[in-house]
Amino acid sequence: MTKIPALARRELAAFFVSPIAYIVATVFLVIAGLWFSFGQRYFAVESGLFAYGATVSLVNAMGVMFLFLAPLLTMRLLSEEISSGTIEMLMTAPVSNTAVVVSKFLGTFCFFVLMLIPTLAFPVMLHVISGDAKPDTGPVISGYFGLLLLGTMAISVGVCVSACVRSQISAAVATALLLALLWAAGSAGPGPVRYIGILYHFESFAKGVIDTRDVVYFVTATALFLFGAVGVIAVRRWR
Repeated sequence: MTKIPALARRELAAFFVSPIAYIVATVFLVIAGLWFSFGQRYFAVESGLFAYGATVSLVNAMGVMFLFLAPLLTMRLLSEEISSGTIEMLMTAPVSNTAVVVSKFLGTFCFFVLMLIPTLAFPVMLHVISGDAKPDTGPVISGYFGLLLLGTMAISVGVCVSACVRSQISAAVATALLLALLWAAGSAGPGPVRYIGILYHFESFAKGVIDTRDVVYFVTATALFLFGAVGVIAVRRWR
């Protein structure tokens, strides 16, 4: 476990030499910027709750965007190791399965945080241009907290799927489909299906509400998918 920080730093460094990572970050920031630009104009005209509406809209948009972009960041994490054969070196190295999975998760999560940092300029700009209708810091803080939780879950899903397949394309497609299903489940009718949906637990964060049940959902889901990835790696090591 003491090797996790070093392995995580190696994973993070790998993103800075990956064209896909730069494309993902660019697309995320450009679309977020355009959404903020057009969104704040819409709420300025259509709603008296200009600052609040623009904040909720922006957080929701970034959440949806990352669900679509996360598969591109995670598709190579373990599937690349499997297809290239370097997974065999990891299995024979004095590194635990948990350390391998957690380090890849942390490296990707750190890159996600770096993607989010520039978007903090949007709430600041909103505070400057909103005049007397200053945005409440509550929805901003809870919204970004929700984005971090959503990011951990999306990344853990990608890590788990990447451990199961050899092809990076297959990993990206399977991760995207699974995340889309989990997001759509949140808009289903009352019942257990809705409760397992991402949307059901994420939308309250954008509105400025931090519910412990939603936090538990994201933390539990993240832990389960990471545990699944560790299990898959353990099976591969045993074989």
